[in-house]
Amino acid sequence: MPEHVAPAQPDAILAPPCPRRKGQFNGMTGFPAPTPSKAFYQRKRDENKVHARALLALARRLVDVLWALLRDNRVYSPVPPSQVIATAA
Repeated sequence: MPEHVAPAQPDAILAPPCPRRKGQFNGMTGFPAPTPSKAFYQRKRDENKVHARALLALARRLVDVLWALLRDNRVYSPVPPSQVIATAA
């Protein structure tokens, strides 16, 4: 039975280099823009909530938004409907 021969360059053959580790895509994966969800999470953290409680509050808020969209048969818009009506008038 022939012995197993290791490849000449095991790193290149077994796995490609991790782009995050190399810092090649920092513009795409580095620091995302602030979002309403991030602001809500940070507000909960500022209220001395632990990470898990802040995430649960954020999840509950997102479920409430999804439920309202389904209930009202609307598509998501980052601007609330009350502000859209106020700016149109």
